[in-house]
Amino acid sequence: PILPTLRMVHKYPSLKFTSVTVDKGAIPFLLGGANVMCPGLTKDPGSIMPPDGVEKDANGFDLPGLSKGDGVVIFAEGKEHALAIGVMTMSSAEVRSK
Repeated sequence: PILPTLRMVHKYPSLKFTSVTVDKGAIPFLLGGANVMCPGLTKDPGSIMPPDGVEKDANGFDLPGLSKGDGVVIFAEGKEHALAIGVMTMSSAEVRSK
């Protein structure tokens, strides 16, 4: 996928990119170069990931969650700016099942 740079995401915060939010405990590890792990995305209450089949489009059809290979902007719980840019290696349904 074509992904924005982190600099672009910070420069144009009004653009709404597909994003996920990780909990505060993941911040130092991600800044150190680690991959985002499933528990960091699914741990409540801080993490946010688009739901599967909950959102509707203009015609009333379910919108899917994230698919494998989708580009995402990664935010951290309680932080204003994006932390990283990445590509999903699992779908959001698979992440929730882990």
